[in-house]
Amino acid sequence: MKLNLSIIYGHLKSEYKDTVLSSNDIYSFPLENAVIYQENTKLRNNILYIVEGSIFESKQDLFSGINKIVIGNKINLDINNTIFINDNVDLPDLYIKIVNIFVNYDGWNQKILNHIALQDDLNVLCKTLGEKLTNPACILNLSFQLQGIIGEIPKDQNLTGEWKDLLLHHESPIETFNIPKDNIYFFTNHSKEIYKPEGSPYGNKEIFLNIFIHNNLFAILADSELVSPFSDGEYSILILIREYLEKYFTAKFKLTNSENNIQYYLNLLLKDQEIDKLLLKEQLSFIDWSISDSCYVCSITSTTHSKKEQLEHAISRIQKALNNTIAFVYVDRIILLSKVIDINKLEKCLEKIGMICGISFLQKSIFDIKTGYNQSLYAIKYGLIKNPNSLIYRYEDSYAIHLKDSLSPNINIIDFIPPDIRYLAEYDKKHETDYLNILKIYLLSGENSKKASELLFMHRNTLIYRIQKIEKIINHKIEEYKTSEIEILLLGIWLLVNSNIN
Repeated sequence: MKLNLSIIYGHLKSEYKDTVLSSNDIYSFPLENAVIYQENTKLRNNILYIVEGSIFESKQDLFSGINKIVIGNKINLDINNTIFINDNVDLPDLYIKIVNIFVNYDGWNQKILNHIALQDDLNVLCKTLGEKLTNPACILNLSFQLQGIIGEIPKDQNLTGEWKDLLLHHESPIETFNIPKDNIYFFTNHSKEIYKPEGSPYGNKEIFLNIFIHNNLFAILADSELVSPFSDGEYSILILIREYLEKYFTAKFKLTNSENNIQYYLNLLLKDQEIDKLLLKEQLSFIDWSISDSCYVCSITSTTHSKKEQLEHAISRIQKALNNTIAFVYVDRIILLSKVIDINKLEKCLEKIGMICGISFLQKSIFDIKTGYNQSLYAIKYGLIKNPNSLIYRYEDSYAIHLKDSLSPNINIIDFIPPDIRYLAEYDKKHETDYLNILKIYLLSGENSKKASELLFMHRNTLIYRIQKIEKIINHKIEEYKTSEIEILLLGIWLLVNSNIN
């Protein structure tokens, strides 16, 4: 079981009166074990080091970025990832306490994984999840079984009206808060996975974390404040609980509902929310997809309003006509992901169902779905103006006019950068290479390696090697680009270089 400093600090601050946690990432779980620091030890990021203040003072640079507990040292909050204990501490005794914390959480973790592996009842899983929280009443099961509270509420505690409704009548939040179903997403504003409620008619801030499975509320984690507010450590535990509940769902239903699970994750990506990449990878494997597959993002819509039942019927027709695609309803249209677009088959299908389609640039991975989605919408917007009788509109045909119309101080230039250029620029930034400039000169030289090497003051063999390296990074042979694609790549490089994008 990996832990973080916030969880350990939560346990230690009740033991040692003068204990302070410096700034750290409470959502990161890097720690696998704790040791007492010894001279000449090679430090690792996944170990928590217990170090005496005098040693720390003499070797501060050595501990930069390392998770540590500093004993008997003046508290310095400018030093990150550190618990300071400025108290009389027996080092071996502290070490035993910390090891016991790791052991205790490891046992808790194994119990949860066993529940998931055995596909136990959701109530059993929720009770185990609540063991590490000050207020175990925070875990509710309000979706499949509508069984109210998990855990015990102290009998002398007063409940607010909305909590009484939840417990006595087993109402869903939609009913309890008396708001339209479409507006239940008032939880979506978030920072680092903690979802802050927006728009609760009661004005309270109790419910702060929720889980949706293809538009159905699966579970709510809430701070009911019956005992005390959650600590930072408990907030981070709630992040784990959210992941475990997702694992529970995908383990229990993956054989019949893998497509629904994929829709759930892709909906989150379209809303710019964080997801569990490993769970998405697992779900995609059931339909022979991977998260790194290049794909086109298509928006399929009707010029008139379509009901959800009509869209779902259209999806079945589309998937019968086109092989190995991912299709789902998003807002009031169909999102289609396809590795290869058979234009003739797609056009015939659209004609039968009476819909039109916008097609993005080829995206480098599933995680580019939001960019592709925006491009597909622009393809329809500009395509309808130019040719209102067409059924298929490609973003590459509207790229220039979209760029011209969008040039303003508020422009989001990144929408215009082709995926290959974005990936290459990110690689350059990470590895301090100059591949973007090399590609630009090579393309401007008409892919003539002799001419390009002269312009770059580089040996021709060196240039050829680096071009091969670029092709590996972008996963595309440069010689396979069409003339129009080369023009777009060059324009994308120009935009990236001249728009001050970090």
